[in-house]
Amino acid sequence: MLAFIVLSVFFNLKSILMNINKYNTLKTLLANGEESYIFKKEDIDQDFGKSSIQESIIVRKSEHHYDGFFEANEPFEICNAIEKLDVLAYKSTYQNMGVLLLQFLFSERNYFTIKLTHPNSEIKTLYIYVNRQSPKDFFLEIEQPVIYKSFEYWPSDVTKFAFSQPPFSDRIIPKKSLPLFSYAWSNERDYNTPLRNAKADQLILKLDVTGLCALASLWIDMGRDKNKIDEVCLEHPHLGFGGIAPTSLEVCFWLPGSIAFYNDDLDELYFPERE
Repeated sequence: MLAFIVLSVFFNLKSILMNINKYNTLKTLLANGEESYIFKKEDIDQDFGKSSIQESIIVRKSEHHYDGFFEANEPFEICNAIEKLDVLAYKSTYQNMGVLLLQFLFSERNYFTIKLTHPNSEIKTLYIYVNRQSPKDFFLEIEQPVIYKSFEYWPSDVTKFAFSQPPFSDRIIPKKSLPLFSYAWSNERDYNTPLRNAKADQLILKLDVTGLCALASLWIDMGRDKNKIDEVCLEHPHLGFGGIAPTSLEVCFWLPGSIAFYNDDLDELYFPERE
């Protein structure tokens, strides 16, 4: 009996030490490590059937204006206004979101919900939907969905136009895997009003598995100590430098020290009232 107790304590202690070592390895990597880290299915400790709460993200609506240039004798100028989102968060928050995406990769759900509770956030609910690439043939019956086992994350430098392909970035993202950001409404009747974008209080982020891994890696890289880039832009693929699906809202991710995140404290940022 004593031997059983000793063995039980030994194996429990060994398991605890392994978890501590794994945590310290990940913590070091997320800060400044250069080695890879393998995220595994057995590391999931998140219930994706419930809404997550995120207090340290502000999502604001804005526009990106693309102006055309013409000769002086022309009496007009063409301007394209693209709906845009500004996301403001700390380094640690982006990293937490990146790890959360990779945890979600190993679940069998198609979407999960994040409640954005910061009072200055115009978006109150974020839905992250992942297309898990089921067969398109209606006559093909599958026994079980694809289940992912692991993902090896490699640290990478961050550039301003992270998903815009070389020479702007070394990240190669297939066009079909670029993220798609869309507005949604908690009150369905708001969709049919002239001010529907102003009334949008929800956001849907649609990804495939490749795009999920790419965005998760980007968010983790943004939060590393060595990252000095405080603005990452995902722009329209035709009018801008690219980085999103053609029908997506544009998105800028801001860190403290940037023009939009001008204060170290998220709670100290001031936003003018909407008209």
